[in-house]
Parts: sequence; structure tokens; C-alpha cells
Amino acid sequence: MSGKVAKYKPYTILGRAAKILNQHRVIYVDVLEPGVIRGVVRGTNDRIYIVTINIRDAKASCTCPYYIFKGITCKHIIAVLLKYQSIVRRNLLHHFIRESRGHHFH
Repeated sequence: MSGKVAKYKPYTILGRAAKILNQHRVIYVDVLEPGVIRGVVRGTNDRIYIVTINIRDAKASCTCPYYIFKGITCKHIIAVLLKYQSIVRRNLLHHFIRESRGHHFH
């Protein structure tokens, strides 16, 4: 490296990840094994990026150039995390709604 420090802007990355999520460009999210998530994201110019996240080890990777060349968490990784979080939240909500049917609370 030539002495320059790359500026990492987490709020910019978060905003871009939210945009990916809002545009429904997270195509697929699945749990490969407990604690390991795989996601597929449609990027700019319809490029497809594969994201793998190991929640237990707090490690992630992406096939996009930003991650490959800089090794920094990219917008695709954050978008997959956000999508996974929304899926878990929705599933938990549906679970508790199903469980509460037939029960009366006083």
C-alpha cells in the first residue's frame, strides 16, 4: 500500500445496503448450517454476487470487487444481513401469532 488509508464510510455502506434491500435485489437468503448464511445479490448491471456470512465467527465474504480487492465489508454483505434479520423477525412474529391462537389473555 502506498501509505494512503482507505476511508471506510459505514453510514454510506448502510445506506447503499438499504437501497439494495428496498429494490428487492437480495434474490436469495438461506441458512447453510447453523450460524452460516448464504445470500445472492443482484448488483449493478445485473451482476450476481454471492455472500457468505458466518455469524458465530463474525466473518463474511462477498464475490464483489469491493470486497475482493479491499477486504472490507461491502453493501452486499450488509444487505444480506438486513434481509436475514427481516426474515427471522417475520418468522418469529408468525410463530407467536400461531401460538397465541386459541389462548385468551387476561
